[in-house]
Amino acid sequence: MSTLNGPEPSLRQVGDVPFHIDGATASVTGDRTAGTEIAIAIDGDEVTVADSVRPLVLSGDRDLSPTGLSHLLHHGHVPLPMTVFEGVTTLGMGDEARIRRRTSGEIDVTVEHRYPYLEAASRGDSEPDASRLLDLLVQSTVRTMEGAGDAVLMLSSGKDSTALAIAIAHAGLAGRVRCITYSNGTDDPEPAVARATAERLGLRHEVVELPGDPRTVERLLGAFFAGSYRPSADLAQIPYAFAVARASEFGEVLLDGGGNDSYMGFLPSKADLIKQRGRIRGVLPAAIVTRLVDVGSPFNYLARSRAEATLPGRSLRPVDTGRFYLDSVDTRPYWRAVSRRTANLSLPDLLNAVMVRHTDPQASMLKLRQSASAFGMTPQMPFCDDALADFFFHLPRAHRYDVSTGKTKLLLREMLSAYGGYDAEAIGKHPFRFGGVAFLERHRRFVTDEILSCPLWDRAAVSRTVDRWFATMSRRRPFTYHALLILFQVSGWINRSGASPHRRTG
Repeated sequence: MSTLNGPEPSLRQVGDVPFHIDGATASVTGDRTAGTEIAIAIDGDEVTVADSVRPLVLSGDRDLSPTGLSHLLHHGHVPLPMTVFEGVTTLGMGDEARIRRRTSGEIDVTVEHRYPYLEAASRGDSEPDASRLLDLLVQSTVRTMEGAGDAVLMLSSGKDSTALAIAIAHAGLAGRVRCITYSNGTDDPEPAVARATAERLGLRHEVVELPGDPRTVERLLGAFFAGSYRPSADLAQIPYAFAVARASEFGEVLLDGGGNDSYMGFLPSKADLIKQRGRIRGVLPAAIVTRLVDVGSPFNYLARSRAEATLPGRSLRPVDTGRFYLDSVDTRPYWRAVSRRTANLSLPDLLNAVMVRHTDPQASMLKLRQSASAFGMTPQMPFCDDALADFFFHLPRAHRYDVSTGKTKLLLREMLSAYGGYDAEAIGKHPFRFGGVAFLERHRRFVTDEILSCPLWDRAAVSRTVDRWFATMSRRRPFTYHALLILFQVSGWINRSGASPHRRTG
């Protein structure tokens, strides 16, 4: 226990979180690959820094933040350094928190941010050697499994998880790792590609689908909501959680290929360009458009500020949450302020410094952490490694990405071909598929009951909203299911999680 200057304010450490104290100020730095969820909590005169939000909230007695919840509903994630908990801060890539004791005796936390992976910061002096890339990935993968038992790799048909499979094989860990691939049905191309990869590398492989029995689905989702310590609104969370429920039967370590988009380079897609070029300028015109179009309309993208338009997914709008959540906060001014602060960034840098910075740790990585927490596994992301990040980020541009073709991760592609027989060009990109509309329609009663049971929503108003969205989803706006899934997942967590102050008892 360390002490800041003053009458007994103390700083407690949970896990391996380095911090520095200089008189009345303590400094804590976020993990620059986001592999560790650095968190800070203030309770009176005690400040706790931890390597996870989990130990800070498990008591279930922390109030939920209306601002954090509003961001989660509106965009499927909470922007750093906010969380859904009052008094709890989490740090990401490029964040440094200063914890001060004021002369009044109060303790406060301020966070300064400098994103580490803007293009101008790349030196371009790493030797573009695919064998060196593989060596670094092997070393990181071995470290994640030191002292642990068997592991399960979430293997898709994509480049990142395939690269981990190659590293596992080259590290001689095939006997300790089983691969699991989620399948969205017989027409899903991912399982066949993943199975072929596992066979080439001598890895065990299993395909997991959503259970056909509604009672099993509801039981497993109840267990997921109860065991997760933060609400996840990631649109792939439900199938991912089912895959992890199965994975927990085979190992204690959960390996995932996420965590490298920040330092490997991120180029705008055609959709990103359309959203930026077609944006409606002016706060009032944008607000009018948002009210006139429904939640499933792509025109909602065009009514966003420059920074907000980088964020993925069609989700709830402030006009929607304002109908049933009395404490709802309009989050658009926050993103307009972010737009002003990042006005000088190119679109690739903006996507990295805004979308990747926030959604990687607060959505996609959170999906992994919450699934692992719910089903008793330890999450590990071998790509979240400082040496690996330094090597790849400082490669010459020609070995990281090609603007003319829109291809990224070029040296990784070379490694996949040379050491895994994986032809990224021939395989192409298979976007993750989840039959969200079919899921919601099949489990409509359960989904509706969970949303209507949430004590934070006005029951009559949210009931009308849910009925309208189900009707809209079925008739003409299928992407309305994004909003329904988000509202369902947030409601289920509030109702059931041990970290929620509103959880049902008995």
